[in-house]
Amino acid sequence: MRVAHWSIWAPHKSGMYHTTKDLIVGTRALGIDAGFIDAAEPTAKTDGIFSCDRPTFADTADLYMLHLMIPEPYFSDGTPIVFALHGHPLYSMQIELYGTEPGNDRPFTTLLSYFNRKEPSWFVSFWEREQRGFWTPIDDTRKQHRIRYIPRGIDFDANRLSVDGTRQDLVGDPVIVIADQFRLFKDAIPSIYAAYAYWRRNPKARVHLYAMPPIGSRQRETIDRWLQVSGVHRCIGSVNGIENDLPSVLRAADVLVSTVTGESRVLLEAQACGCATVAPCPEADYQCNEFWLPDKFSLAIGDAIAGGCDDAARRARAAHVREAYRIERTAEALAALYKEILG
Repeated sequence: MRVAHWSIWAPHKSGMYHTTKDLIVGTRALGIDAGFIDAAEPTAKTDGIFSCDRPTFADTADLYMLHLMIPEPYFSDGTPIVFALHGHPLYSMQIELYGTEPGNDRPFTTLLSYFNRKEPSWFVSFWEREQRGFWTPIDDTRKQHRIRYIPRGIDFDANRLSVDGTRQDLVGDPVIVIADQFRLFKDAIPSIYAAYAYWRRNPKARVHLYAMPPIGSRQRETIDRWLQVSGVHRCIGSVNGIENDLPSVLRAADVLVSTVTGESRVLLEAQACGCATVAPCPEADYQCNEFWLPDKFSLAIGDAIAGGCDDAARRARAAHVREAYRIERTAEALAALYKEILG
């Protein structure tokens, strides 16, 4: 069986990329000939360990998996397509409603059109608990439901996500890390102010910001101005863009703070590196749903730090998340769907 995955080649920059890579590596272990094609720039590339293929890989594929898009003539050539429903539908809705991404003005409408294709197609989601309600109005009008909910898995080893390894030298006692990109659905501002509220009681703490907008952008200039004028800069240890070696940051951190209400890959990666996590989602080590109240959110940060940042606690946390998100379960469920489709 050959499966061509059409995604985006963006190591260290895209959760979609890393999820696609994990699915490919996981299903290859089951004997499936899975390939990665960069749908945005269809050329062969490698990161030194993992490589993507040219579009010709799809010429003899039995199935396609659409993660980003599939260009013509492949999209309409009759090959069965499995659409991977990445991310949260609310974010796609916000992009379209508020026009926040130039050149991507109808992402949710485009997705809805996929459900009306006459050609054979199926859909998979890895987040049943938090997303089923958004997909139900689309799927429950059909005699046969086409959305399959597959257990979420991460290839922790392939992504170098473990307690052991290099650590960046980050100032602070404790070290607090925030690594959410600034988007409507992932707004890091409450996290920053919660961390500041914690710092007021613990002035040795330092907050390190990652995935910040690029220098020179309007968003970055706004954030830098707010930090300076508000006085929040007093708790800031560093302000950084996209980090190519995030595991080395997470190993050095005592706690990761996030306002993402749904399951976050960065949160799971932090746990795999032993770092405690605070967020308004059940997967966090310390859940605080009132993240818009900085003083209250800061108490959860204190609980996380008091709850254990020593080596034993970090290893226990890492062992738990590795077992809960085994890529083997994901790959087996996906392989079963492939076999069902192909008969």
